[in-house]
Amino acid sequence: MEIKTLLFDADGTLFNFEKAEKVALEKTLEHFKVNQNLTKLSQIYNKCNSSVWEKFEKKEITAKQLRIERFRLFLEQTGIKGEASQFSKVYINELSKCSYLLNGAKQIVQELYGKYELALITNGLEDVQKARFYNSDLSKFFSQVFISEEIGFPKPDTRIFDYVLKKILHKNKEQVLIVGDNLYSDIKGGNEYGIHTCWLNPHNKTNKSGIEAEFEINSLTEIKKILGDFK
Repeated sequence: MEIKTLLFDADGTLFNFEKAEKVALEKTLEHFKVNQNLTKLSQIYNKCNSSVWEKFEKKEITAKQLRIERFRLFLEQTGIKGEASQFSKVYINELSKCSYLLNGAKQIVQELYGKYELALITNGLEDVQKARFYNSDLSKFFSQVFISEEIGFPKPDTRIFDYVLKKILHKNKEQVLIVGDNLYSDIKGGNEYGIHTCWLNPHNKTNKSGIEAEFEINSLTEIKKILGDFK
């Protein structure tokens, strides 16, 4: 059966979140006049951030708690003085300004636009993701944007997919393909809900998770071949 709707993850799939995160963190540290080694601080922050996001996706903490917890851990581990809530406020403001796209993202979205319904589904924070998306070159190509904080359920919770399919035009699961770089949130979520799944793996990472995607690609342009196979 032909695919009608493509659900794209945002960060790491279409948006260059690594660059956005680096820029936002650098500006945040500048704001608070932190003069320590940026590379080392970035590594520490990334670990803190990743661990907190994992807890969020497993529903161990809320999005509100996530905002503060990652900086609480960061300040604790670096010894930097300050309030986690204030660091979080500045960081989120800076991050919301960063709409950097990954190579090929705009091109593939333009090519697919009009042939498929395109929707964005992200676990990001509402105020960050909305600003970044609507200030990007991609906003005019997407019919809808689904943000977990706004909906109340993060990927891979099947309830977010249930919500999405009730909102999109094509509700037949066999006509929906999710494309994402995260095996746990995107692929596990899609598999459990029963839609087609495509793992974007640009760095050829070895999959030791036990989570298997229906399709695996190294670049976004390969999506066209996958879609062609459905016709």
